[in-house]
Amino acid sequence: MLAIRSNDALRAIVERAAALLDTPIAALTIIDRERQWCPVAIGLPGELPRQVAFCSYAVRKPGETLCVLDATADTRFSANPLVTPEDGVRFYLGAPLVDEDGLALGAICVLDRTPRESLSDEKRAALQELAREAMVAIRASEIRTEFAPEAVEHIVSQMRDAAKRDDETLLLALDRVVQMLEQELTVPLPHDWLDEPIAPADPPRQD
Repeated sequence: MLAIRSNDALRAIVERAAALLDTPIAALTIIDRERQWCPVAIGLPGELPRQVAFCSYAVRKPGETLCVLDATADTRFSANPLVTPEDGVRFYLGAPLVDEDGLALGAICVLDRTPRESLSDEKRAALQELAREAMVAIRASEIRTEFAPEAVEHIVSQMRDAAKRDDETLLLALDRVVQMLEQELTVPLPHDWLDEPIAPADPPRQD
């Protein structure tokens, strides 16, 4: 996971999350047994104890977003030291980062000091899409570390599978990552991953 530190692609995703929900605080978090690590964060410290981390609740349900409209009115968080100050956290939305085994490693999250009255399903879904894109970028970070051509082929294989399933959301996320990789990797990426082999044209007949 150290490969994701100072990752420009992940920072761009976190910035997009903050813009999407119009919040001053956003982060990509990794949760372990004792802490929340924030390798990419806007307005949050790089590390927090797990017991005060909102994302420690988000990872309990990998397939769902966790939305807290007003933390002061939520018994899970009302006594949290991140919430109790007058200018403390009020709003939280987190989308788990789910790996290929279905395990939540952490979350893409946004926080605000102002409570919200409601949140649309579209906003939830958009943050989940960013979380999926972040997981693709995390795998790409591992590729950059190892410079492994076979790992690049794995991403291309995922793109083929997504195309077969007509999963446009995942396909777009993977395509963005491929574009980023092309700028940063020395490993060449195939541009014909969706194309079927084309037989060479017959030579012109000589009459």
